[in-house]
Amino acid sequence: MKLLNARISRRLVVAGAAMSAMPAGAQTKAPPRAVALIGDRAHNSDYIRISLDRVFHALNIPIDYTIDIAGFSAASLKPYQLLLIFRDGDNSVNGYSGADFYAGYERNLENAGDFPGGKPVPWMSEEQGLAVKNFVTDGGGFYALHDASHISLSCKNYRDVMGGAFVGHPPLRPFEVHATPNAHPITAGMETFVVNDEAFRRLR
Repeated sequence: MKLLNARISRRLVVAGAAMSAMPAGAQTKAPPRAVALIGDRAHNSDYIRISLDRVFHALNIPIDYTIDIAGFSAASLKPYQLLLIFRDGDNSVNGYSGADFYAGYERNLENAGDFPGGKPVPWMSEEQGLAVKNFVTDGGGFYALHDASHISLSCKNYRDVMGGAFVGHPPLRPFEVHATPNAHPITAGMETFVVNDEAFRRLR
């Protein structure tokens, strides 16, 4: 995605999150290792992995990928200094009839009764949310991509980290992005830019 008149990019944000996760004076040593929990019903893990691979290869940061929400825990985070999450908070434990929430082909099927209802349930437990909270509190970098704030609706510990929860978005449209006043090095020198994207609405 090309940003207009910007000194900051998603690659720089990821790099900043990675560097902030490194202990003081460690920037000359081995780079941090990242893990990405990715993929949900509306976001295929393959294109997420391919896109992130390009970014992390350019940054020379090793990254592992997982779709194992059941195995996500404090223990699974121990080898890493940077966590990325790109998935929502739902898990369709009984399956679903189509690959996309918005696909018209799964409506009005002649044999609709042969397919599961696809009722999603929250997947992140409070224990898993606490693992994220402790990971960040202990100095780990955390980058929540796209719809990851949706998890906050069903997990208080995770919401404490995010500071809000996803509740929807209008159609794709251009909008202006600017940094809030702060002294964080990730947004230092950031200029206002325009991007064509989904402007997520959040509860605080």
